Amino acid sequence: MKAGFSLIELLLATAVASLLSVALFTSFYQTHRVVDATDNTIDVYSKAALLQYQLEKDFSGTFIPTQAFALPASSVKGAVKREKKELLKKVFFATQKDKNLTTITCITNNPLQVHGDSDSGKPKPSVARVVYQLVDETKEREMQKRSYKLMRQEDNVLEFTTFTQEAQKQVRAYELLDGIKQLSFEYEVAVPKEGQKPVEGKQPEIEFKKFPTWDTDSQEESFKKIMMVRKVPHSINVKAVLWDLKQEREHEFMFKIPIMPDMQPITEQQPAVATKAGTSKPKPVNRTIVLRKGDRLQGRPRLWTNRRTRRGTFSS
Repeated sequence: MKAGFSLIELLLATAVASLLSVALFTSFYQTHRVVDATDNTIDVYSKAALLQYQLEKDFSGTFIPTQAFALPASSVKGAVKREKKELLKKVFFATQKDKNLTTITCITNNPLQVHGDSDSGKPKPSVARVVYQLVDETKEREMQKRSYKLMRQEDNVLEFTTFTQEAQKQVRAYELLDGIKQLSFEYEVAVPKEGQKPVEGKQPEIEFKKFPTWDTDSQEESFKKIMMVRKVPHSINVKAVLWDLKQEREHEFMFKIPIMPDMQPITEQQPAVATKAGTSKPKPVNRTIVLRKGDRLQGRPRLWTNRRTRRGTFSS
C-alpha cells in the first residue's frame, strides 16, 4: 500500500492556505489604500502650497502706478479716441459669482525683476499686470462633479483691455491650478471709525470692513469713501476647496495675504468754518493710521513695513 495524504490533512492544508491568502490580500489592499491616500494628500497639499505661493507673490506687491497712463486708442481694438492722457482703469478689480471668483486683476511689482537701461546704465524695476480667471472644466475633462481651473495671465502692458478677448493681441493664459471646487476671495480694509473727531497727536480708532468684490473705479458712494482711505485692500482672505484625484473627498484651505501698505497719510476734509468774512474753505487734515505692537488684524498676523520700528501706515 502506497503512502499518501488523508482527506483530513488535505482539508487542513486548504484551510491554512486560505487563511494565508486572505491575510496577504488584506495586507495588499490596505497598502494600496494607504498609497492612494498618500498620493491624494500630496497632490492636494501641493496644489494648495502652489496657490498660496503664487497669490502671495503677486498680490503682496500690489500698488497704484500714479505715473502710468492708458495706452493710445490706436493700440486697443474698439477703444474710444482719447484727446488727453488718462490714468489706468481697473488697477485693482475683482468680481465673483455664486461665491466663486470670476476675475481678479492687479498691478504688482513682485518679484521685482529688473531690466537693463542702456541710457543710464542702471537697472530699473519692472512692473506687470496680473489677471486670474476661474474657468469651468467639468465638460472639458468629463468630470462627474463640477470642477474649475484657475488661469493666469501676466504682461508688462498695464492696460486691462489687452487681456480681454476683444484685444488685437491677447495675452496668453496658462493653467495654474485644476481640480478646484470653490475659490472665493474676501477683501479687507482698515478704516477710521465713523463719527470720530480728529484730535492732534492722538491715534484714530480703526475698524475693519470686508467686501466680496473690489473696483478702484467704482462710482458707488459707500465705496468712494473707502477709496479716500485706501485704493487697494490691506489684505485678502482666500478660501480654497480642492478635490482629490478621484473627486471623492474635498479639502478646505484658508489663508491671508497682506498687501504692502503705501507710506502716505490719509487725507480728510474738515467741515467748512463760518467766520465774519464768510465761510472758509475746508482744510485737508492728515491722519495716519499706525499699527503698533499690540494692534492686530482681527487676531491675524500684523502688517509691518519697518522691522525696526514695527509700524505700518494705512493710507490711500
